[in-house]
Amino acid sequence: MSSAAPRAGARPPEDVLAHVAPGADVIVPMANGEPVALVDALEANHERLEDVRLHQMHALHERPYLHGECATRLRHVSCFLAPATREAYSKGGCYLVPNHFSELPALLRSSTRCSLVIAAATPPDRHGHLSLATNAEYVAALIGRVPFFLEVNARMPRTFTPRAGRRSSSCAR
Repeated sequence: MSSAAPRAGARPPEDVLAHVAPGADVIVPMANGEPVALVDALEANHERLEDVRLHQMHALHERPYLHGECATRLRHVSCFLAPATREAYSKGGCYLVPNHFSELPALLRSSTRCSLVIAAATPPDRHGHLSLATNAEYVAALIGRVPFFLEVNARMPRTFTPRAGRRSSSCAR
């Protein structure tokens, strides 16, 4: 998350908790598309969650919840075993769903509740549009089908990918 002062209308990352119901399946983009502050907020407040699963292809950050430290409250479902998830999976801390990358959007739609997508996005352009930048991968296929809660990251490069929408009350920074 940027150390810059929050923009007018930005909400604190903890506001994501209001959008995560018991039993939710939260979809997270892979690698640099991960909204670090939003995942931090979920992990820090895991006592307020119940049976929530975060589905992500490639986790970059080592986190206690990956190792099952928030089990029954917050679990990681990996779609690819990256360095941050290999040991956690081998010790039973997280789940693995084998898949073909191109089929992941359909797999998520058919086997999860697709409760919410949390993602990092560019700041709004002059028209108010945000971009998922370089991480408009499997989550881009969920635009318009699943609610999104975005973390604005000034370091994300703007790309000409499907827009994540317009800035609204569901943006944290």
